[in-house]
Amino acid sequence: MHGSVLYVLEGYSSSCDPSEPSERNHVFCIDTSEDAGAGGGWYKCPSMITRRSGAMATFFKGELYVMGGSLPLLGENWAECLNLASKKWSILALPPPPISPPFIACGAKKLFLGSFGVLQVMERYNKLKEVENIPPNFPLQRHGLITNGCILFFYNCSLHSYNLRTRGYTNRIIVGLEGILGYQCEDIPSLIYLNGSITKPVGARFCLVRSDRRPCDRHPLNDCLHVHCTTFHAVYEFWDEYDEYVLVAYAQASESFVIECRQDSTRLCHFKGAMPL
Repeated sequence: MHGSVLYVLEGYSSSCDPSEPSERNHVFCIDTSEDAGAGGGWYKCPSMITRRSGAMATFFKGELYVMGGSLPLLGENWAECLNLASKKWSILALPPPPISPPFIACGAKKLFLGSFGVLQVMERYNKLKEVENIPPNFPLQRHGLITNGCILFFYNCSLHSYNLRTRGYTNRIIVGLEGILGYQCEDIPSLIYLNGSITKPVGARFCLVRSDRRPCDRHPLNDCLHVHCTTFHAVYEFWDEYDEYVLVAYAQASESFVIECRQDSTRLCHFKGAMPL
């Protein structure tokens, strides 16, 4: 999401044919503002240079960065950037070793890239530098979030947080998540920040979004896309037994949505993962 404009990557398939390559380079956008009324519909943006599947994306300094989703993972097309003014894509230079790009997080003025035990940040002059004192077993994966300007969040079977100022690291299971119908730990959902602050008594609310494909009830030969959204609450609580504040998280609600493939149409949209809104 950039301002009021929602961008969808890899969002178009010419058919429901499972033999069609899953990697795509299509990009679409829609203006959701009240002035636009979202009535203008979807617009096709310049296509990415590389066909991708399950890529990670974020806006940084007004440009759209897309990383991963191509093979080889660290090939020369590992990441690219769309300049909204010129409407042109450009390939990003490979970061210095030993970084690999399974993780991305973006704040107002910082872009983080990382892998196991290695985290690098891009600030001024678009140059990466390594963040020191990262725990060696830090399981950085997929999208991350930055809240309060310094707290880095990501999800990998449990909720991880890392304070970039204090170097404090926490790892907590989301209570109640395992009881949600259809949830499996091997699913790596997108983590979305909703509102609030974990450092305040009211805490903060987040959402986990994942998707899977299943045969449609009405059209067994076609697939439906099932999107599952689970909200949870996280806050620092003082635990007497530890004599310190501990991060706790509780699942609140879960809802699933079905996007059907129309039998009379040869076109459909695939939404893979989610972007922070």
